[in-house]
Amino acid sequence: MASLQIPSLRDAKWEVLDVLGQRRVRHAAGAQGSPEPYCSPRPPSHWSLRTRSSRARETPWWASRLPVCSLAVCAARRGLRRRLQGTCLAAMVSPVTTVEPSDDVVPHEDMDELDDQMATAPLGKPLPWLQKFLPQAVEASDGLLLRFMEALEERGVELYPAQEEAIVEIFSGAHVVLDTPTGSGKSLVAVAALFKALGEGAKGGHRGRAYYTSPTKALTSEKFFDLCRHFGAKNVGMATGDVAINTRAPLICCTAEVLTSISLRDSGEAIWTVVMDEFHYFGDPDRGAAWELPLWRLSRPGCRTNFLLMSGTLGSNPKLYQTLQDRSGRPVRVVSSTVRPVPLQFSYSEDSVQSSIGQLVQTQRAPIYVVHFSQREALETAKKMADAQTSDGTPVLASALQDPAALRERVEAAHFSSPFGVELRELLLRGVGVHHAGLLPCYRRLVEQLTQDSLLALVCGTDTLGVGINVPIRSVLFTRLCKFDGEETRIMRSREFHQIAGRAGRKGFDDRGYVVAVDPDWIIHNRELQQQISSASSSGARPPSPRWRRPPRRNYQHWTQKTFTQLQRSAPDPLRSQFRLSMAQVLSVLQSAAEQGSKGEEELEDLIAAAQCSRGARHFWRRQVKVYMEALRRYIDFESLDQVADPAERSATIPLDDGTLFISEVVPSLSAKLSEEDLPLVVLAAAEAICDASETFLRALPQASRGEEAPGRCPRDIEELLFEVFNDFRRRRPWISPQFLRPKGIALELLSCESYKELQDRLPNLPEGTLLRYLSDVYRALRLGMPDEMKTTGLRQVENRLRQTVLQADSSLISEWEALKNFEKNIEALDSIEVLEDIEIDAGDLKGGSMVPATSRDVARRSREELQQRLQMVQRHLLQQHAEREAEEIQRQRGLLQRAKRGTMRLLAAADEIWQKLLGLVW
Repeated sequence: MASLQIPSLRDAKWEVLDVLGQRRVRHAAGAQGSPEPYCSPRPPSHWSLRTRSSRARETPWWASRLPVCSLAVCAARRGLRRRLQGTCLAAMVSPVTTVEPSDDVVPHEDMDELDDQMATAPLGKPLPWLQKFLPQAVEASDGLLLRFMEALEERGVELYPAQEEAIVEIFSGAHVVLDTPTGSGKSLVAVAALFKALGEGAKGGHRGRAYYTSPTKALTSEKFFDLCRHFGAKNVGMATGDVAINTRAPLICCTAEVLTSISLRDSGEAIWTVVMDEFHYFGDPDRGAAWELPLWRLSRPGCRTNFLLMSGTLGSNPKLYQTLQDRSGRPVRVVSSTVRPVPLQFSYSEDSVQSSIGQLVQTQRAPIYVVHFSQREALETAKKMADAQTSDGTPVLASALQDPAALRERVEAAHFSSPFGVELRELLLRGVGVHHAGLLPCYRRLVEQLTQDSLLALVCGTDTLGVGINVPIRSVLFTRLCKFDGEETRIMRSREFHQIAGRAGRKGFDDRGYVVAVDPDWIIHNRELQQQISSASSSGARPPSPRWRRPPRRNYQHWTQKTFTQLQRSAPDPLRSQFRLSMAQVLSVLQSAAEQGSKGEEELEDLIAAAQCSRGARHFWRRQVKVYMEALRRYIDFESLDQVADPAERSATIPLDDGTLFISEVVPSLSAKLSEEDLPLVVLAAAEAICDASETFLRALPQASRGEEAPGRCPRDIEELLFEVFNDFRRRRPWISPQFLRPKGIALELLSCESYKELQDRLPNLPEGTLLRYLSDVYRALRLGMPDEMKTTGLRQVENRLRQTVLQADSSLISEWEALKNFEKNIEALDSIEVLEDIEIDAGDLKGGSMVPATSRDVARRSREELQQRLQMVQRHLLQQHAEREAEEIQRQRGLLQRAKRGTMRLLAAADEIWQKLLGLVW
């Protein structure tokens, strides 16, 4: 295979790829920009947007010219013959038309449908209230701080002491670590940091960018909509694995993995502020590197990034903070507190989950968040409670519904088009919500909105709602205290417990939060059975036949009330580094270094040296980086990373990771073995095989029956062919795991379906949201893993079919953002900003989203001079606090030196004594 050259970021062509709005823009040679799909500074003048047209022809003109796929023989065993025989592949692809978009157009498959969704979006009146406080010109930090305090004073927001200290430290230019309990207003401190970043950009000449990162896509989308209400939709963008919206904005809400990609690729000079929410994920075994890599990459010399690290369960990490301070040259201020604005009340119940929920409802402790650690159990509990009735036939949850009429109106206005949507609609009408990662984004967002408006009495879900999503929950009920972490079933760690329990009780809604845990099911059953036997014996009746239960053999770890008490009292452990580097990340660092005129090897060594892992782990990654670079030298000339003379080479596809390397290498060998008709399906199967899928995902696929292959399983002959080329590929890359290739056939199954709904019917055990994300992953692997010049007509048609399926399944996030944009344009059309004072603002708008607490306009406002005096008092307090901490640190270091000195003297005395004894023996 010919060597592939890396195009420089300065001279590269780049193109816009569209998956749920994610764009990757192709520039002409010599254009300024970046190939990163998440951060395009401006759209080129010639890019076009492909959308589905309701007026397009049912079959495109090229349908009759494509030959019939000859792989129908192997597909027939899976029931695909009726789709592949006599029907060309192009007929399965939705027709498209091309339009030229305006500067703010967001792709959508049907603009009429988009208008309908926008018209029904329950958004209220999100006013960008902070936008008018941004300065017109560059202003000093003290002036920006006073502006922000005036904005809070106008809203009637009263800050806690920890919030005041953190905000003042942020505007002083220091890194801030905010370690306060859940519900103590960390999101408001994040708003202050982002306000400072936008203010330093002078409200229009944004020279630097701000990033707000979070661990989950649900939390990212929630923060995105809240920040749109604070700063205006034009100033805020979002980038996740499924959607990218307004990525040219100066403020980006993104997942940690997106920021990792950006920090490794860019120099970091344009990134001024980074807010890392839920920073305790630094120690997550699977994703911790996504929090650690940006921290060290953006704190190296030459970067001016300010960090705000937030979590309620950080633990003690002095070495981590000292490393950040030494690398960046800026002080790291730790603001911690253990005081909760809303105290928690813990209780342990020996009753069943349904009985415990009924007791909470009777004592007016709803809404309730019922925590499960499997999606199936969450749905089962939701169904049981939706049907539960009291002795007189009244629904158990009826008394907990605050406004049933408003709930019915909101639910009936929403669209439920998928199979599970019909079931979810019935649950919501009864006041029961379901929330987990398997839901479509539009359903998950609807449950969050209804819960935020206190319209639901019960939410049954996994820990997705417990990680950072700001919803007013009064009670949290744990159905179990053990969980499966992917390898084993264990008791919850204290950090996990406190993160979820902290959701109970929100300021402005509750005076107290309630946390309840219940006994294991088998113990409750045996206890009730024993009571029945005792009751029958005392009354002289015949006792029931005992059907005792035993502890489950799988997915279970025993817990008791003592376990619950220990979890309450235990403090979070210190964060442990999960540092790792992939070949794609090494390549990004090398390319960035070449464009900046520095040495990539030195930057990689600097990154590894800063890692908080053990010395042995650092040695391992130094060796691993050398292995990666040796493999990359087969494709890349490291001496000319930033000097590509041939324009054709500038647009060459870059193998970014093992998956794209695999696809780019095996396609030529497959082309030599397969006909043009067979190649698209085999390449699609290869793209599926490199996409990650959990064991739970694979177990949900249908099992094969005798003589037939099950839907969603890769045909045997295609699987054997993939493993044949994979073994050759792995011989040249010994670091690749044998489990790297996992053939599947879900996207192949899609080609035989007329719609996404039919695919769901064939795979009933796969949650809708999980299936949608998997198809989008396959689309990206197929789209980005091959050079454009290697794609045949059939491959492009398969690629387009996947794209249309993903877009048609759910585009609610884009629709809601468009509604915000339209409302903001109407507000900007007013003659003056003072007109907004006359607009009636309801209670929902006064909240300002979940990042700013609900307030009252009756609060007495302080003058500008009073605010300045208060800020000066806080600054004096912080200076005194820093001086005391420095004195304590100096005293501690002196103590260490004195102890070391005394130890050295003792060792010298012992050595002298031994020496004298040896001399005595000799003489």
